[in-house]
Order: sequence, then C-alpha cells, then structure tokens
Amino acid sequence: MDLQSADEALALLAEHLALVTYSRNVENPRAIVAVDEVVATITGFEADSYTRDPEFWLSRVHPIDQVHVLQALDTLLSEGTCTWAYRWQTAAGTYQWCRDVARRVPSADGVAARIEGAWQLLGEEAAKDAHGSDVGATASAA
Repeated sequence: MDLQSADEALALLAEHLALVTYSRNVENPRAIVAVDEVVATITGFEADSYTRDPEFWLSRVHPIDQVHVLQALDTLLSEGTCTWAYRWQTAAGTYQWCRDVARRVPSADGVAARIEGAWQLLGEEAAKDAHGSDVGATASAA
C-alpha cells in the first residue's frame, strides 16, 4: 500500500470511528494548533475554527464539564498523559459525549515540544460506564 492509499484508509477509519486527531502547544494546552480535516464531518466545524481561535474548543465544552476538563489538561502537563471524558457541543447545537486521550511528545532534546491527542465522539451506549451510569467529566493519567 502506498502512502496516499494509507492516508486515505486512515481518514476513512477516523471518520467511521468519529475520531479526531489534534496537536496542542504545551505553553497553552487549551489551544488546538493543528487538527485533522475529518473534524468538519464529525463536528460540523471546519478545522480552521479550532486553530484560528485558541478558546474555540474549550468554549464548546459543556459548562458543567469545563472545570474537570481544565483539571485534565493540568494532569496532562504534570503526568505526560491523560484520558478524560466530557460533553462537547457540535455545530448542530447538541452536546455529544467525547473521550479524549493525549500525551506530551518530547522533542529530540527531551523537552516537551507539543501535545498530541485524539478525541472521539461517543454514542449514548458508549458513554455509559460498566455499571450503566452516565460517564461524568472525568480524568485519569493513562
């Protein structure tokens, strides 16, 4: 499989799984500096909406979940990796549960150069934990 075919296959997989990959800057982890183009299909917002406004992503997090999301970003910076869940508002105005996983990626000299992550919109069934209760905005070091 050539590189173009592999890229197309990965894009199809990401779209099918409602999975968005992104990069953040460690100096301001709230800001998304790069995001996969499939984000438009999944959320209804073009990729430049995320990169043009450093607060765009956080502004769409459900108000009840914002404190937990900010704590998750702190965990990410201190632990180097984090997985968390929260509600995020799509362009249609509905809130969808998301699972987000990210890690710091060091540069060649060992300094954390960026944050790489992926978040996935979850269906209602996937947004329930093993006990059948709703998933809250939770964070854990992975």
